[in-house]
Amino acid sequence: MLSQPKAINLTSTEDGIHLGGSILWLDSNTTKDLSFLSAPHLEIRSLPTQILASEETLKILNALNRKAKGLLCRFNQKFSIGRLHLELLPSGVGLEGSTLYIESDSQKISYASEIQVDRMDVSRQLQVRKSDHLILGANAPYKAGLPVGQRKKLVTSLKEKLESLSSEKLFVFCEVNPTAQEVIAILNQSGMVPKVDTTIKKISDIYGSYGIDVTSRKHPTQLNQGVSILPLAKMKKFLGKNPSLESRVLAVASHPNDYNDLIHRWGDRLNIFYLPSHSYGIELKDYVQQVAPNYLYLFGPYAKEYAEQFSSLAPYVEPIFPKHLRPLL
Repeated sequence: MLSQPKAINLTSTEDGIHLGGSILWLDSNTTKDLSFLSAPHLEIRSLPTQILASEETLKILNALNRKAKGLLCRFNQKFSIGRLHLELLPSGVGLEGSTLYIESDSQKISYASEIQVDRMDVSRQLQVRKSDHLILGANAPYKAGLPVGQRKKLVTSLKEKLESLSSEKLFVFCEVNPTAQEVIAILNQSGMVPKVDTTIKKISDIYGSYGIDVTSRKHPTQLNQGVSILPLAKMKKFLGKNPSLESRVLAVASHPNDYNDLIHRWGDRLNIFYLPSHSYGIELKDYVQQVAPNYLYLFGPYAKEYAEQFSSLAPYVEPIFPKHLRPLL
């Protein structure tokens, strides 16, 4: 009879998770050891000394002068670091997003900070490995999850909204990836080529080099006809500089917190559309069932809430978080 897998030693911090007995960190941006980055983390300026990431993530970081140095990993190619046998799998979040599959001492471990279960036109399909242990991010309230198939309906609604607003000058604000690339692809399907911010252009060109149809042009701030796409982070400054702007403005929020903040701050000045780039809540349930772990570790601000919701999905379910921090729920 096979022995029951033992719990693994995980240390959760405000800057990633450390896998006990190894030099490997998971999504740490400051460690001097080796860190797996599941995505470019463009909102964070620091980078770990040694990076383990997808080829696309490293290309995006380097294109934006982040000077990323590390081990370039291609999806579905196994490699080893000491006693750890590793494989990067597509997370379904954009072209570059990844999860990490680890085999060590007869233990099978999956780490997924953020995933997208519904296929996006500009992303790779989420892949799953059955594992003894699943370390899963809980980054938004459980109720933020969408019913199965709802996201595809939202994409159709966004396409209709873009087409209805694009007869005039339209400014679209969204995350620089992967939401910007998804908006560009939607516009391209409607025969429109938008003007985009320099950062979005650099990332989109990388997507294009992998065969993703995201055709765009530079110089988005010219006040003439057409659609311009700019980073969501620049919207406050843009609207402040243009208080009497007559052009239409659309904010495409990809995270629940962004959406709520936009409604509170700008609801009467712009159109707001919510199109999540990640899966939350009930959407993650099927993923957990496919991984079929014996141990489910949940991290992030909503770890406790998810642990309660997923208590029946694994024999052992545990929320993990820095000891000095309290979970939000």
